[in-house]
Amino acid sequence: KYFYRDLPLPFHPHSIPAAHAARCAAEQGKLWEMHDSLFAEPVSLDPGDIDARATRLGINIKPCMASDKFAAVIQKEVGDASGMQISGTPTFVIGTLGPGGELLSVKKTVVGALPFDAFRAAIEPLLKLNAVAANRE
Repeated sequence: KYFYRDLPLPFHPHSIPAAHAARCAAEQGKLWEMHDSLFAEPVSLDPGDIDARATRLGINIKPCMASDKFAAVIQKEVGDASGMQISGTPTFVIGTLGPGGELLSVKKTVVGALPFDAFRAAIEPLLKLNAVAANRE
């Protein structure tokens, strides 16, 4: 499974509003479109720019952005990342999930926008370990 989590970085003054905008867009079925727009031009994230992006996507996020409805969720995800010693993006955590979707264990962390072969190199040994463990049972 692939999960997306917010990690607004403290050195970027508009990162928290951008995370909030993505969540507001998600309410209208446009998370990935807003995500892609935000990451395509990350230096232009002032409120007017974010609103213009939403307009281009055919959504109105102004009422949502005026609220703090996602502040606690975003801050929790920042805390979760910190607890996992994640301090930058993108970071990919490869691990085991429990029946409720909670992270049980981290097997490997891949940091950076790396080519597919880097992910393959991280995942294939774990798959082999799982296969060996399954054969023992």
